[in-house]
Amino acid sequence: MASPDMTRTSPKPRCLCPHLISNPRNATTFSFYPPLHEVPSIQSINQMPVEILREIFAKFVEVDDSPNTCSAKAPTSSGPSGSLVPPRWCGAADPTTLGQVCSYWRCVTLSTPSLWSTISVVPDTDNLQAQLNCTNMFLARAGTSPLDLTLKDCKFRSDHSTQSACPHTCAMRTFVSLFLARRQFWRRIDFHLPLSVIDMLFAAANTLKPPQCDNLCSASVLISDATCSQLPADQPSHLAPSGFLVNGNWMNPFLTYVWKLMLTPVTLRELTWWPGFEEILSDTSVTVFEQITHLNILYPVSVDELLRVLACFPNTEEVVVSDLRVPSPSEHGHDVRSPLVLASLRTLRLVASVSVRPVFDALRCPALRTLSLDYFGKEKSSFDDALSLHGFLQGSECRTKQLIIRRGCHKADHWVEMDADLKSVCTYLNPFHTG
Repeated sequence: MASPDMTRTSPKPRCLCPHLISNPRNATTFSFYPPLHEVPSIQSINQMPVEILREIFAKFVEVDDSPNTCSAKAPTSSGPSGSLVPPRWCGAADPTTLGQVCSYWRCVTLSTPSLWSTISVVPDTDNLQAQLNCTNMFLARAGTSPLDLTLKDCKFRSDHSTQSACPHTCAMRTFVSLFLARRQFWRRIDFHLPLSVIDMLFAAANTLKPPQCDNLCSASVLISDATCSQLPADQPSHLAPSGFLVNGNWMNPFLTYVWKLMLTPVTLRELTWWPGFEEILSDTSVTVFEQITHLNILYPVSVDELLRVLACFPNTEEVVVSDLRVPSPSEHGHDVRSPLVLASLRTLRLVASVSVRPVFDALRCPALRTLSLDYFGKEKSSFDDALSLHGFLQGSECRTKQLIIRRGCHKADHWVEMDADLKSVCTYLNPFHTG
């Protein structure tokens, strides 16, 4: 049993006895208690400065950085009809739960507009009124804070694909109207909209005071009645499937006007490129994209298409290509030309179902620091790919710090060992990592 003087702390810290230090098992049996007249050193979290508490709350509601994919089901309400359904999905916590802890937390939460500025909505006609109520509440509490908005037309992915088109269209138009009313506060937008809302976008753009998106720094806007997985590769209008209208394949002057207005703010830094932009912006100067530093291409694209797009973004620092595919029948293969130099590109991420040799042969990236290459489907890394990769790194004269090469199927947890021929060439690329 411990001696009385060791079960209490004194103003001066005491060392454990030597025999206790030599026998840790005995040392763990002792408990130390503060004197009764001393105040515990652990203080309440509510005694923190409000600024620090707000930072903690901001981490709680922080949106997950996982890829933007629509959830299989729209959010549902566990309460009675008309109860609030948080207008968020894909990894964002609900700030309303913070206000339910205590009155002090509620006061801090309601006085922190940035906690309410991230709103993600997948319209669900079964809970439409609840979603509208909650979206209005979030917008009101966000005040003049910069807004991060997501609005996804995912009716084809949900279990309600047979529902009437009219309620769904009305829902989309209602949410578009709410977001357009706050367009001066947009910071990041990720919209997948049906064709039925184009008239609203054009009406907003054609007013006496056109929308000023002076805070917009990231934009992904797809206008199509198809899901992302159904998008075809970019192709001329006369080759588009019957009844399929997507961006540039539907050469409507309304849509062209809307796109140019939304994609050319001087504050824009991150852009997601969708099929048809090349036709819509064909008469637009390349200089409008000089400020773009992050480029995402999230649909199947051929090597030639990729190079044409990259040529429009001379100052981009990061490029993500989700599906490098085989050329369409209308394409005649890769033209022999001088390599395209992207002097500022630091990160290149490619997911390919074809050989990547034409990409490496046609690019030079002297500032490249990270290169990620993922093969999927039946495509395998080849010796030609390895040689072109080696030549690309040497020709770029870059100081690449991270090289990731993987091969597998669509699911990220099914990666398998890369081919021996590619690994043998990569042995010359130390200290890079392959697997």
